[in-house]
Amino acid sequence: MRRLLFVLCSISFLAAPLRAGDAETALQPMAVSVQAEPVKTLETIYRAYVTVGQEKFAFLIPEKFHTGGDPAQGKLQLTSLTGDTMISFSFIGPAPTEATDGGRERYRELLSSRYAQGKILSEFTRPALGRNGLGFDVEWKSPAGLLQKTRAVYIPTAAGMLEVTLTTGTRNFTAMQESLNLTLGSLQSSVGGKLTVHHIASAN
Repeated sequence: MRRLLFVLCSISFLAAPLRAGDAETALQPMAVSVQAEPVKTLETIYRAYVTVGQEKFAFLIPEKFHTGGDPAQGKLQLTSLTGDTMISFSFIGPAPTEATDGGRERYRELLSSRYAQGKILSEFTRPALGRNGLGFDVEWKSPAGLLQKTRAVYIPTAAGMLEVTLTTGTRNFTAMQESLNLTLGSLQSSVGGKLTVHHIASAN
């Protein structure tokens, strides 16, 4: 059975260089709990439940990942048990309401500032919560000189703009997108303050 530990830690070699914009962005605090799915499987499946103000969210946790980060300070992290891949969740402020490009230029600049020595490889849209999120792939070097890739997806929600990132080494990047797709594909949000979760059905 997977061990899911709620720890207040991060993997230093995966941490992105601090950007000036990050220091000025007020992340919204989250309350997080983890529960096992009510279905019998060979490996227990877990779901994270996140509360931000009056809004609630839920998503499946990929196999062989554990929860961490500091949700009370606005950052929830899922780290692989091997320690080489991280998925992060942050609510980074109000979603743009007047930008004709959906805020793409704003988040392009944010990533360019965060990864000052990196480069944006591609831009795309990624559906989540019934809408199209803005997506970016960035390649950069860690302080240890390791070549890393980050996929950042920005999803407008009732709680503000949700930033979800996947960070891993270049060799693992394509394979680890499956884990990111699981979290985004299973992401659900409350409506009128009520969260209705569609659980995994039993095969029996």
